[in-house]
Amino acid sequence: MLAIALLGAFIYLLMRIATLPLESGEAYPAYSSLRADPRGTLALYESLAALSELHVTRNFQPLPKLKGAQATLLLLGESYRQASNWSEEELKFYESLANQGARVVIAFLPEPPQTSTRKQGGHRDRIPPIISRWRLAVETYDGTEEQAEQAGSMPRDTWVYFDPGDKSGWRPLDTNDQDDPTLIERDFGKGQIVLLAESYPLSNEGLRAGRDVDLIELLAGSHQQIVFDESHLGVANTGSIGTLIRRYRLTGAFAVMLLLGLLFLWKNSTSLIPRAAEPQVAVALGADAQSGLINLLKRSVPVERVAHACWERWTDTRALGRPIGDQRVALAERELGAANQSPVAIYKNIQNILTEKT
Repeated sequence: MLAIALLGAFIYLLMRIATLPLESGEAYPAYSSLRADPRGTLALYESLAALSELHVTRNFQPLPKLKGAQATLLLLGESYRQASNWSEEELKFYESLANQGARVVIAFLPEPPQTSTRKQGGHRDRIPPIISRWRLAVETYDGTEEQAEQAGSMPRDTWVYFDPGDKSGWRPLDTNDQDDPTLIERDFGKGQIVLLAESYPLSNEGLRAGRDVDLIELLAGSHQQIVFDESHLGVANTGSIGTLIRRYRLTGAFAVMLLLGLLFLWKNSTSLIPRAAEPQVAVALGADAQSGLINLLKRSVPVERVAHACWERWTDTRALGRPIGDQRVALAERELGAANQSPVAIYKNIQNILTEKT
């Protein structure tokens, strides 16, 4: 029972260690709506979900399955460096979502200043599709190494800004202290695409420090359905066994099967019925075959018959050895019938007669 209790405690601790990062959200990427720590957006998700006039959901399916959705799609936590690597197909896909009536909001991660060691690479001989198709550049201010260290890997204030081209259709909705746009919007068909560089106010820490209701209302738009997309962060529904167990509420059945497995192991390792005492069996003691033969002879052949038993055995196997004359055999038989001699002496005398060299 103590072993079972220790095993149960061990399994419980393993489950706690495995589930604690999921409960706090630390296992998910930054700006995920599943994170409850300062870098997540769970507070924003729950705040919007608490409003009765809004229908707020999460999307774990690939983005193409959201085509035709009349909703505000929030893609939070995008890296500004990825914007220059967006392909023509990705830009057309975002446009198709907006053309069908969706409001696509893409918020970039706060970015520290650009330094000599953080210069963005890439192909200088080609123009990124975001510039050629959308006539928009995503830039960042230059800074010193000291400023980059002070900002940290996840700064609160971003150094990213947008540089839309002339007659590109992008409307600045908010600017920074240098009057450069940090929030822009453009119409595509029935919907819009919104780009946000200053995304820290949407995080859990940002909402706690200051609730920018006007920004949240502007991003949400007029749609009553809001979708927090998790698939672009790599949090996708892969149809794993754990997902199926939770979906069909088979947690109890899984626990019962685990308990039965433990009982099966317990049953095969020990018996609930006390074992019967094993009968004592007499065993011939002997370190080798010769000792065992001696013990066997002691129990089955009388002492006075030992020499005769050896002679009978020799006569049965006489043909297998070297030839011995009849005269020697007669002398051995005569020695066998001698009286007042021990079996050992008779055995040695016969051995000397049969093995003596002529």
